Amino acid sequence: MKIAIIGAGIIGRLLAFELSNLNKNFKISVFDKNEKHDQNCSSIAAGMLSPFCELCNAEKIIGDLGIESINLWKKIIEKINRPIFFQQTGTLVIAHHNDQKELEIFRRNIDSKTSTIKYRNLDKNEIEELESDLEKKFFKGLFFENEAQIDNSDILEGLLVELKNSKNTKIYFSTEITNIDSQNNALTLNNKVEEKFDLIIDCRSNNSNIKNLRSVRGEIITLHSEDIKLSRPIRLIHPRFPLYIAPRANNKIIIGATSIESSNNEEISVRSALELLTAAFSINSKFGEAKILKMNSGLRPALPDNLPKIFYTKNKNFIQINGLYRHGFLISPKISQLATNFIFSNIIERKYYNLFEQIDE
Repeated sequence: MKIAIIGAGIIGRLLAFELSNLNKNFKISVFDKNEKHDQNCSSIAAGMLSPFCELCNAEKIIGDLGIESINLWKKIIEKINRPIFFQQTGTLVIAHHNDQKELEIFRRNIDSKTSTIKYRNLDKNEIEELESDLEKKFFKGLFFENEAQIDNSDILEGLLVELKNSKNTKIYFSTEITNIDSQNNALTLNNKVEEKFDLIIDCRSNNSNIKNLRSVRGEIITLHSEDIKLSRPIRLIHPRFPLYIAPRANNKIIIGATSIESSNNEEISVRSALELLTAAFSINSKFGEAKILKMNSGLRPALPDNLPKIFYTKNKNFIQINGLYRHGFLISPKISQLATNFIFSNIIERKYYNLFEQIDE
């Protein structure tokens, strides 16, 4: 079977990895318009696997996808022959004194979507026990002990190496798909070559032919600090948008905001940089001495309901996966599994039925 995957972001790489292991007789081609493997929106992410925290603003189905994906990530990492930063040490949610009302709203929103409590309420001493490097001014917090995180750069690089070493997979960067003929199973590459496939899976985040697709901006600053030790991601409740501070290996720390409603893909503004850095400084003044390694921004694809969709043709020769919003690393392993089970086994789990939509009725 000859398979084309368009887009080498996290979902495209996971699908290629899964399919290359599913059947060694598959011939898989992955196409991406970027010159380098780290120029897509997946390269700009904190890799926070926080299915319960996301329930503050997301539907319960996102939490379900995320919970299952954490377990799938563990299995995927075991198959990759290189170190991947992954830890399941939970998420700490805190707020400054003036933002305590927003913290309570955050908690209530989560309570309204799950009947089982997935967090602990913390007092000042308990917060200090979890994270001794926080300033001693946070009196209330929430601890989601089952949440996790993964280094997006590690897993993207790890998957790429595995695919390059796979005998049945080839990756083509600097290759833009200028036309898709789903009726004849054909792709036009760089306006020149037409090639036919048995199955085409379109994972491009900027697929403009999907109705009502919009962009949501994410911004990230990567710091290095020898003086600050955090054991887990921290969510700082902010009146304008969610902020997170996530530790990485080698004394790196990611600061970011991932739900800014904007299609502007320019560099981070002074205002945004100040807000992100001030947020970090406010939890520990030692951040003032941290080194800024890089600042990045990117656009994530979202549908009106902020839920992912798996679009398909009746004969399942053409699949589109899109709308992962800010949940790419949180839910992509389960989305990949759902798509694979549907294409090759015609199985759709009942609770995920609404994520599928036929496009040639």
